[in-house]
Amino acid sequence: MRIKSLLKGNTLLNSAIWYTVGTFLLKGINFFTTPIFTNLLSTEEFGIITIYSTWSAIFAIIVGLSMNGTIGSAKANLGDKEYNEYLSSTLFLGTISFAVICIVSLLFKNELANIFGLKSSLILILLFESFFAFVINYVTAVFTFDRNHKAFLFTSAISTIINVSASVLLILSMNNERYLGRIYGGAIATIVIGVILYIKIILKGRTFINIKYWRFALPIAIPLILHNLSHLVLNQADKIMLQKYTNDDIVGIYSYTYTIGALINTIQIALNSAWMPWYFEKLKEKNSEEIKKVSAIYIGIFTVLTSMFILGSPEIVKILSPESYWSGIGLLPIIIAGYYFVFLYTFPSNFQFYMKKTNFIAMGTIISAIINIIINYIFIKKIGMYAAALSTLIAYIVLFAMHFIIVKFKFRNADFPFLYNLLGVFVIIIISCIFYIFLNNMFVRWGVIFLIICVCAYLGLKYLKRNSIDKN
Repeated sequence: MRIKSLLKGNTLLNSAIWYTVGTFLLKGINFFTTPIFTNLLSTEEFGIITIYSTWSAIFAIIVGLSMNGTIGSAKANLGDKEYNEYLSSTLFLGTISFAVICIVSLLFKNELANIFGLKSSLILILLFESFFAFVINYVTAVFTFDRNHKAFLFTSAISTIINVSASVLLILSMNNERYLGRIYGGAIATIVIGVILYIKIILKGRTFINIKYWRFALPIAIPLILHNLSHLVLNQADKIMLQKYTNDDIVGIYSYTYTIGALINTIQIALNSAWMPWYFEKLKEKNSEEIKKVSAIYIGIFTVLTSMFILGSPEIVKILSPESYWSGIGLLPIIIAGYYFVFLYTFPSNFQFYMKKTNFIAMGTIISAIINIIINYIFIKKIGMYAAALSTLIAYIVLFAMHFIIVKFKFRNADFPFLYNLLGVFVIIIISCIFYIFLNNMFVRWGVIFLIICVCAYLGLKYLKRNSIDKN
Protein backbone atom coordinates (compact mmCIF):
# COMPACT_ATOMS: atom_id res chain seq x y z
CA MET A 1 0.00 0.00 0.00
CA ARG A 2 2.87 2.34 0.89
CA ILE A 3 4.57 1.65 -2.45
CA LYS A 4 1.30 2.29 -4.31
CA SER A 5 0.84 5.67 -2.62
CA LEU A 6 4.48 6.52 -3.32
CA LEU A 7 3.98 5.84 -7.04
CA LYS A 8 0.80 7.90 -7.15
CA GLY A 9 2.42 10.87 -5.47
CA ASN A 10 5.70 10.80 -7.37
CA THR A 11 5.35 11.71 -11.05
CA LEU A 12 9.08 11.29 -11.67
CA LEU A 13 9.14 7.74 -10.27
CA ASN A 14 5.90 6.82 -12.04
CA SER A 15 7.22 8.14 -15.37
CA ALA A 16 10.54 6.35 -14.89
CA ILE A 17 8.80 2.97 -14.51
CA TRP A 18 6.62 3.41 -17.61
CA TYR A 19 9.47 4.73 -19.76
CA THR A 20 11.80 1.98 -18.62
CA VAL A 21 9.33 -0.69 -19.76
CA GLY A 22 8.59 1.10 -23.05
CA THR A 23 12.22 1.86 -23.85
CA PHE A 24 13.21 -1.71 -23.09
CA LEU A 25 10.72 -2.82 -25.73
CA LEU A 26 11.57 -0.15 -28.32
CA LYS A 27 15.33 0.36 -27.85
CA GLY A 28 16.17 -2.89 -26.12
CA ILE A 29 14.98 -5.11 -28.93
CA ASN A 30 18.57 -6.00 -29.87
CA PHE A 31 19.15 -7.32 -26.36
CA PHE A 32 15.89 -9.23 -26.07
CA THR A 33 16.27 -10.92 -29.43
CA THR A 34 19.97 -11.71 -29.06
CA PRO A 35 19.48 -15.37 -28.00
CA ILE A 36 17.21 -15.94 -31.01
CA PHE A 37 19.41 -14.36 -33.64
CA THR A 38 22.79 -15.57 -32.36
CA ASN A 39 21.48 -19.12 -32.81
CA LEU A 40 19.95 -18.43 -36.23
CA LEU A 41 22.82 -16.39 -37.69
CA SER A 42 26.59 -16.80 -37.91
CA THR A 43 28.98 -14.25 -36.37
CA GLU A 44 29.72 -13.01 -39.91
CA GLU A 45 26.01 -12.46 -40.68
CA PHE A 46 25.63 -10.72 -37.31
CA GLY A 47 28.44 -8.40 -38.40
CA ILE A 48 26.76 -7.54 -41.72
CA ILE A 49 23.49 -6.71 -39.92
CA THR A 50 25.43 -4.43 -37.57
CA ILE A 51 26.96 -2.52 -40.49
CA TYR A 52 23.51 -2.14 -42.13
CA SER A 53 22.05 -0.89 -38.82
CA THR A 54 24.88 1.61 -38.48
CA TRP A 55 24.21 3.18 -41.88
CA SER A 56 20.46 3.13 -41.21
CA ALA A 57 21.02 5.05 -37.97
CA ILE A 58 23.20 7.60 -39.78
CA PHE A 59 20.52 8.24 -42.42
CA ALA A 60 17.80 8.43 -39.74
CA ILE A 61 19.59 11.47 -38.32
CA ILE A 62 20.19 13.17 -41.67
CA VAL A 63 16.85 12.61 -43.44
CA GLY A 64 14.72 14.08 -40.65
CA LEU A 65 17.08 17.01 -39.91
CA SER A 66 17.02 15.95 -36.21
CA MET A 67 13.65 17.69 -35.79
CA ASN A 68 12.78 15.40 -32.86
CA GLY A 69 15.39 17.31 -30.81
CA THR A 70 13.28 20.49 -30.99
CA ILE A 71 10.10 19.07 -29.45
CA GLY A 72 10.98 19.86 -25.82
CA SER A 73 11.64 23.53 -26.65
CA ALA A 74 8.43 23.74 -28.71
CA LYS A 75 6.39 22.23 -25.89
CA ALA A 76 7.80 24.77 -23.44
CA ASN A 77 7.25 27.82 -25.68
CA LEU A 78 4.09 27.23 -27.76
CA GLY A 79 0.38 26.98 -26.98
CA ASP A 80 -1.55 23.75 -27.64
CA LYS A 81 -2.89 24.74 -31.09
CA GLU A 82 0.46 26.16 -32.19
CA TYR A 83 2.24 23.11 -30.80
CA ASN A 84 0.16 20.67 -32.90
CA GLU A 85 0.67 22.83 -35.99
CA TYR A 86 4.38 22.96 -35.23
CA LEU A 87 4.59 19.17 -35.03
CA SER A 88 2.95 18.55 -38.42
CA SER A 89 4.89 21.39 -40.06
CA THR A 90 8.33 20.28 -38.86
CA LEU A 91 7.52 16.66 -39.67
CA PHE A 92 6.65 17.77 -43.20
CA LEU A 93 9.97 19.66 -43.38
CA GLY A 94 11.66 16.38 -42.50
CA THR A 95 9.68 14.73 -45.32
CA ILE A 96 10.98 17.26 -47.85
CA SER A 97 14.52 16.56 -46.67
CA PHE A 98 13.92 12.81 -47.03
CA ALA A 99 12.57 13.19 -50.58
CA VAL A 100 15.64 15.16 -51.70
CA ILE A 101 18.10 12.74 -50.07
CA CYS A 102 16.20 9.75 -51.46
CA ILE A 103 16.38 11.03 -55.06
CA VAL A 104 20.10 11.85 -54.83
CA SER A 105 20.91 8.51 -53.15
CA LEU A 106 19.06 6.47 -55.76
CA LEU A 107 20.97 8.25 -58.54
CA PHE A 108 24.20 6.99 -56.95
CA LYS A 109 22.82 3.70 -55.63
CA ASN A 110 25.65 1.46 -56.82
CA GLU A 111 28.36 3.81 -55.57
CA LEU A 112 26.70 4.00 -52.14
CA ALA A 113 26.37 0.22 -52.01
CA ASN A 114 30.13 -0.12 -52.55
CA ILE A 115 30.91 2.46 -49.86
CA PHE A 116 28.52 0.84 -47.37
CA GLY A 117 29.62 -2.71 -48.16
CA LEU A 118 26.00 -3.72 -48.82
CA LYS A 119 23.98 -5.09 -51.75
CA SER A 120 22.63 -2.31 -54.00
CA SER A 121 19.10 -3.75 -53.61
CA LEU A 122 19.21 -2.79 -49.91
CA ILE A 123 19.75 0.95 -50.48
CA LEU A 124 16.06 1.81 -51.07
CA ILE A 125 14.99 -0.29 -48.07
CA LEU A 126 17.66 1.41 -45.95
CA LEU A 127 16.41 4.88 -46.96
CA PHE A 128 12.75 4.19 -46.16
CA GLU A 129 13.57 2.40 -42.92
CA SER A 130 15.77 5.34 -41.88
CA PHE A 131 13.03 7.89 -42.53
CA PHE A 132 10.36 6.00 -40.64
CA ALA A 133 12.81 5.32 -37.80
CA PHE A 134 13.11 9.11 -37.59
CA VAL A 135 9.29 9.37 -37.55
CA ILE A 136 9.07 6.87 -34.68
CA ASN A 137 11.75 8.76 -32.73
CA TYR A 138 9.90 12.01 -33.44
CA VAL A 139 6.53 10.77 -32.22
CA THR A 140 7.92 8.96 -29.17
CA ALA A 141 9.59 12.27 -28.23
CA VAL A 142 6.13 13.86 -28.49
CA PHE A 143 4.74 11.15 -26.19
CA THR A 144 7.60 11.80 -23.75
CA PHE A 145 7.02 15.54 -23.39
CA ASP A 146 3.23 15.06 -23.38
CA ARG A 147 3.79 12.46 -20.62
CA ASN A 148 1.64 10.05 -22.58
CA HIS A 149 3.06 6.88 -21.02
CA LYS A 150 0.41 4.53 -22.39
CA ALA A 151 0.89 5.59 -26.02
CA PHE A 152 4.66 5.28 -25.60
CA LEU A 153 4.34 1.78 -24.13
CA PHE A 154 1.77 0.62 -26.73
CA THR A 155 3.91 1.84 -29.64
CA SER A 156 6.97 0.13 -28.18
CA ALA A 157 5.17 -3.19 -27.65
CA ILE A 158 3.59 -3.37 -31.13
CA SER A 159 6.86 -2.38 -32.83
CA THR A 160 8.77 -5.08 -30.96
CA ILE A 161 6.21 -7.81 -31.71
CA ILE A 162 6.14 -7.06 -35.46
CA ASN A 163 9.93 -6.71 -35.63
CA VAL A 164 10.74 -10.02 -33.95
CA SER A 165 7.93 -12.03 -35.57
CA ALA A 166 8.64 -10.86 -39.12
CA SER A 167 12.41 -11.30 -38.72
CA VAL A 168 12.23 -14.85 -37.36
CA LEU A 169 9.71 -15.99 -40.00
CA LEU A 170 11.78 -14.52 -42.82
CA ILE A 171 15.07 -15.97 -41.53
CA LEU A 172 13.55 -19.44 -41.19
CA SER A 173 12.18 -19.24 -44.75
CA MET A 174 15.63 -18.56 -46.21
CA ASN A 175 18.37 -21.04 -47.05
CA ASN A 176 21.06 -18.54 -48.04
CA GLU A 177 21.90 -14.99 -46.94
CA ARG A 178 19.66 -15.33 -43.89
CA TYR A 179 20.82 -11.96 -42.57
CA LEU A 180 18.43 -10.46 -45.15
CA GLY A 181 15.52 -11.88 -43.15
CA ARG A 182 16.61 -9.85 -40.12
CA ILE A 183 17.02 -6.71 -42.21
CA TYR A 184 13.65 -7.13 -43.98
CA GLY A 185 11.85 -7.93 -40.71
CA GLY A 186 13.17 -4.81 -38.99
CA ALA A 187 12.31 -2.67 -42.01
CA ILE A 188 8.72 -3.98 -42.15
CA ALA A 189 8.12 -3.17 -38.47
CA THR A 190 9.66 0.30 -38.69
CA ILE A 191 7.83 1.29 -41.88
CA VAL A 192 4.39 -0.01 -40.78
CA ILE A 193 4.51 1.70 -37.36
CA GLY A 194 6.14 4.81 -38.84
CA VAL A 195 3.42 5.31 -41.47
CA ILE A 196 0.65 5.09 -38.85
CA LEU A 197 2.37 7.58 -36.52
CA TYR A 198 3.14 9.92 -39.43
CA ILE A 199 -0.53 10.08 -40.45
CA LYS A 200 -1.54 10.70 -36.80
CA ILE A 201 0.71 13.77 -36.45
CA ILE A 202 -0.17 15.23 -39.87
CA LEU A 203 -3.95 14.87 -39.33
CA LYS A 204 -3.76 16.42 -35.87
CA GLY A 205 -1.77 19.50 -36.90
CA ARG A 206 -2.95 19.88 -40.52
CA THR A 207 -0.14 22.37 -41.21
CA PHE A 208 2.50 21.64 -43.83
CA ILE A 209 4.53 24.76 -44.62
CA ASN A 210 4.97 27.35 -41.88
CA ILE A 211 8.13 29.48 -42.11
CA LYS A 212 7.72 30.77 -38.53
CA TYR A 213 7.87 27.26 -37.11
CA TRP A 214 10.75 26.28 -39.39
CA ARG A 215 12.71 29.34 -38.24
CA PHE A 216 12.10 28.29 -34.64
CA ALA A 217 13.18 24.70 -35.29
CA LEU A 218 16.21 24.95 -37.59
CA PRO A 219 18.60 26.91 -35.28
CA ILE A 220 18.04 24.21 -32.63
CA ALA A 221 18.01 21.24 -35.01
CA ILE A 222 20.99 21.98 -37.28
CA PRO A 223 23.62 21.77 -34.50
CA LEU A 224 21.87 18.60 -33.33
CA ILE A 225 22.48 16.96 -36.72
CA LEU A 226 26.21 17.36 -36.14
CA HIS A 227 25.80 16.31 -32.51
CA ASN A 228 23.78 13.20 -33.33
CA LEU A 229 26.07 12.20 -36.20
CA SER A 230 29.12 12.66 -33.99
CA HIS A 231 27.43 10.69 -31.23
CA LEU A 232 26.74 7.95 -33.74
CA VAL A 233 30.41 8.00 -34.72
CA LEU A 234 31.21 7.48 -31.04
CA ASN A 235 28.89 4.48 -30.99
CA GLN A 236 29.54 3.01 -34.43
CA ALA A 237 32.94 4.09 -35.82
CA ASP A 238 34.62 1.29 -33.90
CA LYS A 239 32.49 -1.32 -35.70
CA ILE A 240 33.06 0.18 -39.16
CA MET A 241 36.82 0.45 -38.54
CA LEU A 242 36.96 -3.08 -37.14
CA GLN A 243 35.36 -4.29 -40.38
CA LYS A 244 37.96 -2.36 -42.38
CA TYR A 245 41.01 -3.58 -40.45
CA THR A 246 39.85 -7.04 -39.28
CA ASN A 247 36.85 -9.05 -40.57
CA ASP A 248 33.08 -9.51 -40.24
CA ASP A 249 33.60 -12.34 -37.74
CA ILE A 250 35.32 -10.03 -35.22
CA VAL A 251 32.75 -7.30 -35.92
CA GLY A 252 30.01 -9.82 -35.10
CA ILE A 253 31.58 -10.83 -31.75
CA TYR A 254 32.32 -7.21 -30.82
CA SER A 255 28.83 -6.04 -31.84
CA TYR A 256 27.18 -8.82 -29.87
CA THR A 257 29.21 -7.94 -26.76
CA TYR A 258 28.33 -4.28 -27.25
CA THR A 259 24.65 -5.20 -27.52
CA ILE A 260 24.86 -6.83 -24.09
CA GLY A 261 26.75 -3.87 -22.62
CA ALA A 262 24.28 -1.43 -24.17
CA LEU A 263 21.49 -2.80 -21.98
CA ILE A 264 22.59 -0.33 -19.29
CA ASN A 265 22.30 2.46 -21.86
CA THR A 266 18.74 1.37 -22.62
CA ILE A 267 17.94 1.82 -18.93
CA GLN A 268 19.66 5.23 -18.99
CA ILE A 269 17.62 6.36 -22.02
CA ALA A 270 14.40 5.33 -20.26
CA LEU A 271 15.29 7.07 -17.01
CA ASN A 272 16.38 10.21 -18.87
CA SER A 273 13.01 10.28 -20.68
CA ALA A 274 11.36 10.55 -17.28
CA TRP A 275 14.02 12.87 -15.83
CA MET A 276 14.02 15.53 -18.59
CA PRO A 277 10.40 16.82 -18.27
CA TRP A 278 10.71 16.85 -14.45
CA TYR A 279 14.11 18.56 -14.60
CA PHE A 280 12.88 21.23 -17.04
CA GLU A 281 9.97 21.99 -14.68
CA LYS A 282 12.32 22.39 -11.71
CA LEU A 283 14.65 24.64 -13.73
CA LYS A 284 11.64 26.80 -14.61
CA GLU A 285 10.78 26.98 -10.91
CA LYS A 286 14.48 27.68 -10.10
CA ASN A 287 14.31 24.90 -7.51
CA SER A 288 18.03 24.14 -7.35
CA GLU A 289 17.92 22.45 -3.94
CA GLU A 290 15.41 19.81 -5.01
CA ILE A 291 17.40 19.17 -8.21
CA LYS A 292 20.55 18.55 -6.14
CA LYS A 293 18.73 16.27 -3.71
CA VAL A 294 16.99 14.13 -6.35
CA SER A 295 20.02 14.00 -8.67
CA ALA A 296 22.16 12.59 -5.84
CA ILE A 297 19.62 9.76 -5.37
CA TYR A 298 19.38 9.28 -9.16
CA ILE A 299 23.16 8.98 -9.57
CA GLY A 300 23.33 6.59 -6.61
CA ILE A 301 20.63 4.29 -8.03
CA PHE A 302 22.19 4.22 -11.50
CA THR A 303 25.65 3.54 -10.04
CA VAL A 304 24.26 0.54 -8.16
CA LEU A 305 22.50 -0.81 -11.29
CA THR A 306 25.69 -0.37 -13.35
CA SER A 307 27.81 -2.10 -10.70
CA MET A 308 25.54 -5.14 -10.50
CA PHE A 309 25.33 -5.33 -14.28
CA ILE A 310 29.13 -5.34 -14.66
CA LEU A 311 29.49 -8.17 -12.14
CA GLY A 312 26.72 -10.32 -13.64
CA SER A 313 27.37 -9.65 -17.33
CA PRO A 314 29.57 -12.73 -18.09
CA GLU A 315 26.73 -15.08 -17.22
CA ILE A 316 24.30 -13.02 -19.33
CA VAL A 317 26.61 -13.46 -22.34
CA LYS A 318 26.96 -17.21 -21.77
CA ILE A 319 23.23 -17.78 -21.31
CA LEU A 320 22.22 -15.77 -24.38
CA SER A 321 24.79 -16.97 -26.93
CA PRO A 322 26.80 -19.96 -28.16
CA GLU A 323 30.48 -20.25 -27.17
CA SER A 324 31.68 -18.68 -30.44
CA TYR A 325 30.63 -15.27 -29.03
CA TRP A 326 32.27 -15.59 -25.59
CA SER A 327 35.68 -14.17 -26.54
CA GLY A 328 34.28 -10.65 -26.07
CA ILE A 329 33.43 -11.08 -22.36
CA GLY A 330 36.57 -9.24 -21.23
CA LEU A 331 35.35 -6.11 -23.04
CA LEU A 332 32.22 -5.76 -20.90
CA PRO A 333 33.49 -3.55 -18.03
CA ILE A 334 35.10 -1.18 -20.56
CA ILE A 335 31.89 -0.95 -22.61
CA ILE A 336 29.63 -0.55 -19.57
CA ALA A 337 31.94 2.06 -17.98
CA GLY A 338 31.70 4.02 -21.25
CA TYR A 339 27.93 4.05 -20.96
CA TYR A 340 28.23 5.16 -17.33
CA PHE A 341 29.99 8.30 -18.57
CA VAL A 342 27.18 8.75 -21.12
CA PHE A 343 24.80 8.75 -18.14
CA LEU A 344 26.88 11.40 -16.33
CA TYR A 345 27.06 13.47 -19.53
CA THR A 346 23.24 13.67 -19.76
CA PHE A 347 23.12 16.00 -16.74
CA PRO A 348 25.08 18.91 -18.31
CA SER A 349 23.69 18.20 -21.80
CA ASN A 350 20.08 18.36 -20.57
CA PHE A 351 20.81 21.79 -19.10
CA GLN A 352 22.14 22.96 -22.48
CA PHE A 353 18.99 21.65 -24.19
CA TYR A 354 16.92 23.69 -21.75
CA MET A 355 19.01 26.79 -22.49
CA LYS A 356 18.66 26.12 -26.29
CA LYS A 357 22.47 26.14 -26.57
CA THR A 358 22.73 23.05 -28.77
CA ASN A 359 25.79 24.44 -30.57
CA PHE A 360 27.90 23.65 -27.49
CA ILE A 361 26.47 20.13 -27.40
CA ALA A 362 27.50 19.61 -31.02
CA MET A 363 31.00 21.01 -30.46
CA GLY A 364 31.76 18.66 -27.56
CA THR A 365 30.46 15.61 -29.40
CA ILE A 366 32.42 16.39 -32.59
CA ILE A 367 35.70 16.69 -30.65
CA SER A 368 35.02 13.41 -28.82
CA ALA A 369 34.20 11.65 -32.11
CA ILE A 370 37.47 12.85 -33.67
CA ILE A 371 39.41 11.53 -30.67
CA ASN A 372 37.59 8.21 -31.01
CA ILE A 373 38.50 7.85 -34.70
CA ILE A 374 42.17 8.77 -34.13
CA ILE A 375 42.62 6.22 -31.31
CA ASN A 376 40.81 3.54 -33.33
CA TYR A 377 42.99 4.21 -36.37
CA ILE A 378 46.22 3.92 -34.36
CA PHE A 379 45.42 0.94 -32.14
CA ILE A 380 42.82 -1.34 -33.82
CA LYS A 381 45.53 -2.91 -35.99
CA LYS A 382 47.54 -3.69 -32.84
CA ILE A 383 45.00 -4.85 -30.23
CA GLY A 384 41.76 -5.23 -32.22
CA MET A 385 38.52 -5.27 -30.23
CA TYR A 386 40.11 -3.92 -27.04
CA ALA A 387 41.32 -0.81 -28.89
CA ALA A 388 37.79 -0.22 -30.18
CA ALA A 389 36.26 -0.50 -26.70
CA LEU A 390 38.94 1.60 -24.96
CA SER A 391 38.79 4.37 -27.59
CA THR A 392 35.04 4.68 -27.06
CA LEU A 393 35.46 4.81 -23.28
CA ILE A 394 38.12 7.55 -23.55
CA ALA A 395 35.93 9.54 -25.95
CA TYR A 396 32.96 9.35 -23.56
CA ILE A 397 35.14 10.53 -20.66
CA VAL A 398 36.23 13.53 -22.77
CA LEU A 399 32.59 14.17 -23.77
CA PHE A 400 31.44 14.26 -20.15
CA ALA A 401 34.39 16.40 -18.98
CA MET A 402 33.86 19.00 -21.72
CA HIS A 403 30.14 19.41 -21.09
CA PHE A 404 30.58 19.49 -17.32
CA ILE A 405 33.16 22.29 -17.69
CA ILE A 406 30.95 24.22 -20.16
CA VAL A 407 27.91 24.13 -17.86
CA LYS A 408 29.86 24.85 -14.66
CA PHE A 409 32.10 27.66 -15.89
CA LYS A 410 30.31 29.21 -18.88
CA PHE A 411 26.71 28.94 -17.65
CA ARG A 412 27.64 29.10 -13.94
CA ASN A 413 25.31 26.23 -13.11
CA ALA A 414 26.13 24.06 -10.10
CA ASP A 415 23.04 21.84 -9.83
CA PHE A 416 25.22 18.70 -10.04
CA PRO A 417 28.28 18.94 -7.74
CA PHE A 418 31.42 17.21 -9.07
CA LEU A 419 31.62 15.12 -5.89
CA TYR A 420 28.52 13.14 -6.97
CA ASN A 421 30.23 12.21 -10.23
CA LEU A 422 33.58 11.46 -8.60
CA LEU A 423 32.08 9.04 -6.08
CA GLY A 424 30.13 7.23 -8.80
CA VAL A 425 33.21 6.83 -11.02
CA PHE A 426 35.26 5.57 -8.05
CA VAL A 427 32.66 2.86 -7.36
CA ILE A 428 32.64 1.75 -11.02
CA ILE A 429 36.46 1.48 -11.03
CA ILE A 430 36.41 -0.72 -7.89
CA ILE A 431 33.66 -2.93 -9.32
CA SER A 432 35.54 -3.31 -12.63
CA CYS A 433 38.65 -4.43 -10.72
CA ILE A 434 36.56 -7.06 -8.90
CA PHE A 435 35.23 -8.22 -12.30
CA TYR A 436 38.71 -8.84 -13.74
CA ILE A 437 40.15 -10.39 -10.57
CA PHE A 438 37.23 -12.80 -10.19
CA LEU A 439 36.26 -13.20 -13.86
CA ASN A 440 36.43 -16.99 -13.57
CA ASN A 441 34.84 -17.10 -10.11
CA MET A 442 31.11 -16.64 -10.55
CA PHE A 443 30.35 -17.22 -6.86
CA VAL A 444 32.43 -14.27 -5.65
CA ARG A 445 30.97 -11.88 -8.23
CA TRP A 446 27.38 -12.91 -7.55
CA GLY A 447 28.11 -12.83 -3.82
CA VAL A 448 29.02 -9.15 -4.18
CA ILE A 449 25.79 -8.58 -6.15
CA PHE A 450 23.79 -10.21 -3.34
CA LEU A 451 25.57 -8.00 -0.78
CA ILE A 452 24.75 -4.87 -2.82
CA ILE A 453 21.08 -5.91 -3.02
CA CYS A 454 20.91 -6.47 0.76
CA VAL A 455 22.47 -3.07 1.52
CA CYS A 456 20.14 -1.30 -0.95
CA ALA A 457 17.07 -3.09 0.44
CA TYR A 458 18.04 -2.04 3.98
CA LEU A 459 18.60 1.60 2.97
CA GLY A 460 15.39 1.63 0.91
CA LEU A 461 13.26 0.33 3.79
CA LYS A 462 14.93 2.80 6.14
CA TYR A 463 14.12 5.65 3.73
CA LEU A 464 10.45 4.58 3.41
CA LYS A 465 10.13 4.24 7.18
CA ARG A 466 11.62 7.69 7.78
CA ASN A 467 9.31 9.26 5.19
CA SER A 468 6.31 7.54 6.79
CA ILE A 469 7.26 8.90 10.22
CA ASP A 470 7.80 12.42 8.81
CA LYS A 471 4.33 12.41 7.19
CA ASN A 472 2.69 11.28 10.43
